Amino acid sequence: MSEADSRGEQGHSKEAEEVEFLPLGVRVKGLRTLVIGGGRVGSRKVHTLLDAGAQVTVVSPKIDDDLRALHDNGALTWIRDGYHVRYLRTADLVIAATADRTLNRQIARDAEARRVLYCLTSSGQDSRVIFPAVHREGPVTIAVHTNGKECTQSRWLRDRLAAVLRSEGLPPRLVAFGTDRRSLTHEQFEALAEAEKRLTLEDFGGSELLILSTCYRWVAWFISANPRAQRARILELIEENGGPSLRQNLQALGTRYDTGAVHHLLEVASGIASPLRGETEIVGQLRSAADRWLPNDGPLRHLVCWAFSAQKRVRRAAPALEGRSWRSVVEAALRRLTADATAPRVAIIGCGNLGEAVARSLHPDVKVVAFSRRIAEGVPWCEELGLRLREPPELAATLASVDALFIASDGPDWWREEAAAAARNGLPILDLTGDHPWHRAGEECFGLTDVASVTLSVEEAIDLAGARREAFVHAVEWEAERRTQLPLKGSIRVACRGSELSVIQTRGVVDLLRRLAPDARFVMTECSSPGDRDRETPLTEVTNGDFFTRDLDEALLTGAVDVAVHSAKDLPESLPGGLKVAALTPAFAPWDCIVTREGARLDELSVDARIGTSSVRRRWQLLHLRADVTPVEIRGNVPDRIEQLDRGDYDALVLAVAGLVRLGLEERIAQVLSTTQFPPEPGQGALAVVIREDDLELAKLVEPLDLGDREGLPWA
Repeated sequence: MSEADSRGEQGHSKEAEEVEFLPLGVRVKGLRTLVIGGGRVGSRKVHTLLDAGAQVTVVSPKIDDDLRALHDNGALTWIRDGYHVRYLRTADLVIAATADRTLNRQIARDAEARRVLYCLTSSGQDSRVIFPAVHREGPVTIAVHTNGKECTQSRWLRDRLAAVLRSEGLPPRLVAFGTDRRSLTHEQFEALAEAEKRLTLEDFGGSELLILSTCYRWVAWFISANPRAQRARILELIEENGGPSLRQNLQALGTRYDTGAVHHLLEVASGIASPLRGETEIVGQLRSAADRWLPNDGPLRHLVCWAFSAQKRVRRAAPALEGRSWRSVVEAALRRLTADATAPRVAIIGCGNLGEAVARSLHPDVKVVAFSRRIAEGVPWCEELGLRLREPPELAATLASVDALFIASDGPDWWREEAAAAARNGLPILDLTGDHPWHRAGEECFGLTDVASVTLSVEEAIDLAGARREAFVHAVEWEAERRTQLPLKGSIRVACRGSELSVIQTRGVVDLLRRLAPDARFVMTECSSPGDRDRETPLTEVTNGDFFTRDLDEALLTGAVDVAVHSAKDLPESLPGGLKVAALTPAFAPWDCIVTREGARLDELSVDARIGTSSVRRRWQLLHLRADVTPVEIRGNVPDRIEQLDRGDYDALVLAVAGLVRLGLEERIAQVLSTTQFPPEPGQGALAVVIREDDLELAKLVEPLDLGDREGLPWA
C-alpha cells in the first residue's frame, strides 16, 4: 500500500471514529461541580449550573466581578488557587474553563483517570460532557449541539427554532397547581386561603381559572399554552395579597398536567381525594368555586361540568361510602363525646355551611352555642334556630360551661389560646382547621386528620378501591378522546409473569392502552422469573433485587417484547441500563389486610397465632400491634397462600388488599389494616409499566397512565 493510500485509510478510520454525544437531560440539583477558571467563559458556565441547582466551586487565583458578586452572596465557593489534581476528589463534574488549552487537556486527563465527568470549554470534542445551546419556552426545552464542533451553528439553529416556537406557540395544557394543608404550616395555609379571597378574575386578565380553597386544600386549575407564566402570575398575586414570606414558603405547591390534572379534578369532585374518603360536601364547595371563577362558558367550564357528571358515576361504584360526610362524622363524634352529659351543650366556632349543618343535626336535643366573627352581619340560620350569636370576647367563659367544642372556622384563628387552654383542662375538641401542636394538650382533642381517620370497613375499602379505579379509567378515556392517534405499526408485545394475578393486572393495563390506541394490536405474552421458578427460598434470604423481574427485563432488552407490567413493589432498586418506568398507575387499594379461615380480626386471634407473611416489614408491624402472635415465613402466590391457610398451616395471613380485589377474592378479607397503624410498602397496589428508554412512541402512548405517586420508591 502506498503512503498516500495509507494516509487515506487513516483519514477514513478517523472519520469513522468521529466523536458523538448522546443527548440527555440531566438533573444536576445538588451535583458537586468544579469550575476551573474565573473569567468570562467560566462565569457563563457557573450561571448555567447555578440556575439548574448545582453546587458550584470555582478554582482560580482571580475571578471576574460577576463571579465575585455571586461569591459575596454565598451562591458559590471560591478557592483562590491554581489548578491542582486534589481538587477533583470531591467533584462530580469538572468544567475546564481556563485560557490555557494545554492545562485544560491536563484537567481532562486527570478527570478521565478518576472517572469524573468533564467539559473543556476550549475543545468540545475532547470533553465527556458538552453544553448545548438552549432555549426554554414554558415546559419545552430546545437544546442544540453539533457534537462539540460548531458552537456558532448551534446557537443559530437554536434561535431559528425558538422563533418558530414563539410564532406558532405551544399547544394549550390543562394544569392543576396547588397543595393540601399537610404540606404547609397552619399559618401559611391560612394566609394562602386569605389571599385567595382577595383575588378576582380581573387579576388574571380574564383568562379561565378555577381556584378551590377549602379547609384541606388550595388548588388552581387553568388551561394555558405557557403554564410557567401563569404559575408565576399566581405566585406573584399570592405574594401581593398574602405577604412575601408566604410566597417564599410555597415550594410545596405541586403541578399536574393534562390527564394528571383532570384525574385530580375528578378525584377531588368525587370526594375520594379528601381525608374523609367519599365525603359529599366537596361537591357544593366545587360548585361555589366554579360559580365564582367561571361565570362564562368556556373550555374549563365544560371540563368542570364533565367532572360533575363523571363524579356521579364514580360515586355509584362505591355505595358503601354513600352518606359519608363531614357533617355525619362530626355529629356522631360530638354525640359520643357528650353522651354522659345530662343536658349536653356544644360550642361551634364558624357559622359557614358545615357549622350550620352540624348545628341543625344536633338541634334541639343538644344545646348549640355559636360563635362568629361576622356578628355585625348576622347569621340567618342562628336566628332561625333561635340561637344568640356569641362574640369572640365571650369565648373563654363559654368554654368553661360547655361539654364539647367544634371548630369549623374559615378565618384567622382568634380562638386558639382559649381553645388550647380548654383542651388542657380536658374539654373534648374537634378541630377541622388542621392538626396543631396544642391538640396534644388534651386527651380528647382531635385535629382534621384525627377526625377524618374513620376506620374503613372491608366493604368501604373495597368500594373506595372501585371508585378510585373508575376515576382513573374516566381520566384515561378523557385523554383518549382529545389526543391524536399515534401511528403505531405492527404488534405491541406486552409481557407479564405467568401468575393469575400478573395476567389480570396486565390485562387491565392493556385494556386502557387499547382505548388510547384503538388501531394498534396488543399481544400479551407470559414470562417466568426466578421468583416463579424458586418457590422454596424464603424471600427474607433473597439478595437479588430482580428476583421477580429478571426474565422480563431481558426480554425487553433483547427486543423480544415491547412493554412489561409489574407490581411496582416488585421492582429492584434500580432498573437495568436501557430500561425505564414509563408509567406508574395509581394505587387503588394500598392497604394490607388480615385473612383468616373464619373471618376473625387481628385482635380476635389466639395467643401465639401463626400468621403467614414473607415481609420483614409486616412482621415488625404485626409484633408492634400484637406482641403475642408468631409471624411465620410463607411462599407462593396469593391462591397458594390461601390454600395453605385453609388446610391449617397458618392461623392467619397478611396480604395486600389490591391483589385480593383483582383476583375477586375480596370476600376472604377479615380486616383492612389502616395505613396509620400498618403503613404499606411504597408503591403497594400500583402497577409499573416498563419500556426501553429509546422507545419514544411507546413512552408517548403510556404517558396518560402515569398518575401514580412515586414518593418513597427507590427506583423513582
